[in-house]
Amino acid sequence: SVPFATYTLTQALAVGSVTSENITLALPSSACSLGDMVTIKVQQVTSAGAAQCVCSPSSYAMVEVLPVQLSNFMATVSGCRAIVNWQAEDDKNISHYELQFSADGSDYSPAAIIMSNNDEGTSKYSYPVNQPSAMGYYRLKIFDNSGRYAISNIIMVHTQCDNKAITLYPNPTRDWFTVSGLQSGDLIKLYSTAGQLLIEKTASNNKEQIDLSSYPMGVYNVIVISKNSPLFSSKVQKND
Repeated sequence: SVPFATYTLTQALAVGSVTSENITLALPSSACSLGDMVTIKVQQVTSAGAAQCVCSPSSYAMVEVLPVQLSNFMATVSGCRAIVNWQAEDDKNISHYELQFSADGSDYSPAAIIMSNNDEGTSKYSYPVNQPSAMGYYRLKIFDNSGRYAISNIIMVHTQCDNKAITLYPNPTRDWFTVSGLQSGDLIKLYSTAGQLLIEKTASNNKEQIDLSSYPMGVYNVIVISKNSPLFSSKVQKND
């Protein structure tokens, strides 16, 4: 096969070490369609005559072509809020963007749905989030009009705020758990680790109970939304 593009890491990678870097490659439209899976080969490159010891000279990874060209995916901080911004080129075939939040960079839950501008030119988007923890991670799940989707790169945001007003207990639990510190109208959402919405409940008091008795044991994600913005994020463990 003939490579479409190559990219060299900006920092040298020592043996046994790990690095993380966002990579953007321009692929010819004649070679693949939006949403297609593309094979990437990662191969060690050294200067001529340099000694090297490579147990596995190359590795392969599958990545998905984003259904739109993203740029300037970033966030600014205003108090306890993260203002997430991005720019899209030619998103006329995009249905919507799902902005996802994670407190640990591993488990993500939906924070907002932003409909596409369906513009053939440049579209600019901005969405404020009341970040529920001092450290937060964001990514976009981008859906095209046929229902296919792809995941963007991840950005990290650090604020000086850490919301301690809302608490969740007991955790772990066998059946019920309580979310306290709520205001009337706050929305409690329970997600599976796969991102499926399982329970949605609107608070009418400062405490609300959530029943997990009908769900299998495992880990679930809890999000509290206030005034259309995430206020609290936590995991809850259900045991038998």
